Amino acid sequence: MRKLMTLMLGVGLVAAIPMQAFANSAYPLAIEARFDEARPFHEGLAAVQAGKQWGVIDKSGSFVLQPRYDWIEDFKDGYALVGEIDAKGLNRIGLIDKAGQETIEPLYFHLDLLEDGIVRLSRDGKYGLRQADGKEIVPLKYDHIGDFNDGLARVTVKAKHGYIDRAGKLVIPIQYESARDFKLGYAVVGKNGKVGMIDKRGKVAIPLKYNNIGDYDESLFTFAQASSKVSPRVAGDAFKSQIVDANGKYHNVEWGAADIRTGKVKIAAQYDYLWRFTNGYGWVVSNNRKGIIDRAGNIVVPIQYKGITDLSEYNGDPVFVLYDTSGKLGLFNTDKPKAKITMHAYSRLAAFRNDPSLGQSREGVVRVVNASKKMGVLDHSGKEVAPAIYDEIGDFRDGIAVMKRNKKYGMIDRSGKEIIAPIYSSLGNFKEGAALFTKNGKHGFLDKKGNEIIPAQFEDTYGGFSEGMAAVRSGGKWGYITNPL
Repeated sequence: MRKLMTLMLGVGLVAAIPMQAFANSAYPLAIEARFDEARPFHEGLAAVQAGKQWGVIDKSGSFVLQPRYDWIEDFKDGYALVGEIDAKGLNRIGLIDKAGQETIEPLYFHLDLLEDGIVRLSRDGKYGLRQADGKEIVPLKYDHIGDFNDGLARVTVKAKHGYIDRAGKLVIPIQYESARDFKLGYAVVGKNGKVGMIDKRGKVAIPLKYNNIGDYDESLFTFAQASSKVSPRVAGDAFKSQIVDANGKYHNVEWGAADIRTGKVKIAAQYDYLWRFTNGYGWVVSNNRKGIIDRAGNIVVPIQYKGITDLSEYNGDPVFVLYDTSGKLGLFNTDKPKAKITMHAYSRLAAFRNDPSLGQSREGVVRVVNASKKMGVLDHSGKEVAPAIYDEIGDFRDGIAVMKRNKKYGMIDRSGKEIIAPIYSSLGNFKEGAALFTKNGKHGFLDKKGNEIIPAQFEDTYGGFSEGMAAVRSGGKWGYITNPL
């Protein structure tokens, strides 16, 4: 199994007690370094590799499961995924419990632990469900099974969709050409090229008459429908879509919003795009320019911007990022919708290491990048709190972020103050009060004050402390140390 890479940016701070007893001496191993690879502890157990096979140990270092699998994932809710590579080189997946007993034999190409102890598995192109203890719920008969939402999961047979409950009963027949997961008691479904919404009984709540339905909440849904007017063909506009009628004439698809309870239109279909409202506001597109409207349809940010990013879509932050045509950006804070928007000489949000957060930090600040590819930080009012002098800034967590400057890593707080100077080759997450660092090719740990509580002595580590222990490599083998904090 390939080794997961240690994430070396982003900080989650936990209260720590200063301790320097081992700052200048070797830190002892709690479990001797005798493994070829080792994973973090979860639920009191850790996967370790001996030779080419993986097994499971407890915190005393004793084997709960002797090495026998080609890989083992971390335990979650009492179970862990295990795998074997078959004669064709294909990965076959099964499940074990905390006693090391197989509850599902490794025969499947895909296996996912869903909620409430339900397991989704597939083989030979068919999906089914089991309990984690191995009891069958649904045999391998569907082309796909989705996640459970509102107690129902979408199932697919020959490109048609229906829904099952947790007991595996088909409660909404397989009949729809398109379907989404349930949310707030509704699901968007489609037939004959039109979409609407059904409730959990399968009853049509919003007629299937729209070309598209966006997101929705307990009062509004956004929709797209074809204009009655014939339009010239559109090219080069990423948001303006069209349909062709039976006579070969083009019609623009326009977006509006309606009451989810009655279907009554609240905002007339007039925009080239309006997918969702968050925190009471939604961004719209008209003639390839973007702005923001409120739930009553009032324009609160002029439709003049080149781009808009809704950060609440990713983490609930009440901020829209606005990009103007001159290459600057500003913030619209939905908590303070009447505040003046200040534009800054930044061109984009931070996005690196495949970070889905797109630069936001979840803590009242936003990471941004200028034309020179240097990163800075704005707070939600749009004020610059850290200047654009950094090569990288990680996610803020509990008021702290890892940063990189002059090819070295340190830390800043939410006010932009450098609390740990950039002197380390790498610097990782705070986990259980300790942050992993690298110096002179060796790994050790810092406390929240920057004290090196465990010296840089280890050849490698696996992501920091978990349940009071950390996997480390010493002398070419893996063992475990305990957290001095």
